[in-house]
Amino acid sequence: MIRKAFENQRDGKGFSIVEILSTCPSNWGLTPKESIVRLQQECMPYYPLGVYKDVDTNVANEKLLEMGGALK
Repeated sequence: MIRKAFENQRDGKGFSIVEILSTCPSNWGLTPKESIVRLQQECMPYYPLGVYKDVDTNVANEKLLEMGGALK
């Protein structure tokens, strides 16, 4: 995702925003393994991972629908 954001910017396709979830075991007072579990259980449900808008995918989906295909 990060690579594609840079490529979109380079290719003039528009502005990209990339959020990165990271742990901070020392600030959280946890071991590295515990911090990963906390990230997965507490942070990821609140900040779900994924692509929210992808111009290339939207164009590809429109072409697929025009040809009579279905979205997955």
